[in-house]
Amino acid sequence: VLKDLTPEETAILAISKSGTTVEPLVAFLYLWKEWLKMPRENQITFVTDPERGFFRKLAREKGWRAFPIPENVGGRWSVLSPVGLLLLEALGVNSEELLEGAKALDKEMETREKGDNPVALYASLVYLAYEQGYTEAVIMPYSDRLYPFALWYVQLLSESLGKGKLRSGLALPQGRTPIPALGTTDMHSQTQQHQQGLRNKVITFLQIEDHGEEVELPCELPREVSHFSGKKMSQILKAALEANRRALHDDGRPSITLTIPKLSPFHLGEWIYFFELATALEGEFLDVNAYDQEGVEAYKKYLREYLRG
Repeated sequence: VLKDLTPEETAILAISKSGTTVEPLVAFLYLWKEWLKMPRENQITFVTDPERGFFRKLAREKGWRAFPIPENVGGRWSVLSPVGLLLLEALGVNSEELLEGAKALDKEMETREKGDNPVALYASLVYLAYEQGYTEAVIMPYSDRLYPFALWYVQLLSESLGKGKLRSGLALPQGRTPIPALGTTDMHSQTQQHQQGLRNKVITFLQIEDHGEEVELPCELPREVSHFSGKKMSQILKAALEANRRALHDDGRPSITLTIPKLSPFHLGEWIYFFELATALEGEFLDVNAYDQEGVEAYKKYLREYLRG
């Protein structure tokens, strides 16, 4: 990437709450000391802890800009803070719309009864399935643009609910294992496991109603493939999802389908907040602390030791 960039025309955005997380830290150290060498004013920006840490210390010493990650917000929960919003603005996306979507969902959920509350319903269904041995959570968007969202959910679910003890201190490991999949790509790989493998998976399908720009096949096609005549790509994508869902259903395998009207900042904000709320509620059902990550700290300790050795 650096071979295609000019240091004088490139801005650096470094994000780490502690300022000591190895991956962003080593990338920043190289860019600062070796690549930029003499950064100009406002060429470096941090998103980090409001008071402590290496990045905050550097920001004070050098006068570089630094946006805060709220002290009580962990990394996986921080996408609606400057961690996600600043990058969106740099890309020309209206971050206010993202926040408005999250606010709208929050307000609506406050007025819904439990039986009519999609967050409570989703969290309840996956928890009840978990109690019956469905310990794997496949998140499968039918859109390449949503695949990074699935990867974020993998971290959210893993770090929040994969715990070795209950709040009481009882050593009783908990938490579903999230697995990202992409429709239709992984219908040619993972679906074999989903359809005939162990009955321990709940598949969550994500779909977009309106993909925006459309690609439509020609109306005049050879007879052997005439059933594709005039079909839009979005229609084929939707048919593939329905076929997958129906096949799972016929074999008694559970799935849940979530749909948004279009992939706009507003609707993406709704979905981000939906999964955050659902994960927090699932943590309450499991009786675990969804906001710490002691298991991650264990390997970080050894990593620091190896690097110092």
